[in-house]
Amino acid sequence: MPTLAELEDGVLFARQLMQLNPDAQIVATGRKSADTLSTHLIKHHHVPHPAYGRAVQF
Repeated sequence: MPTLAELEDGVLFARQLMQLNPDAQIVATGRKSADTLSTHLIKHHHVPHPAYGRAVQF
């Protein structure tokens, strides 16, 4: 499970990515990252984390 610091680093990275490429599509891998991005009002797509039995989809 990611730490709060790791999740916040992901938010910073997503914001930097959106500055570099405003058309970038952000994809949250897992519920924790999706919830964190939602909390920060960052538009994203959500995919399940591969550790929860869906690794073959990746």
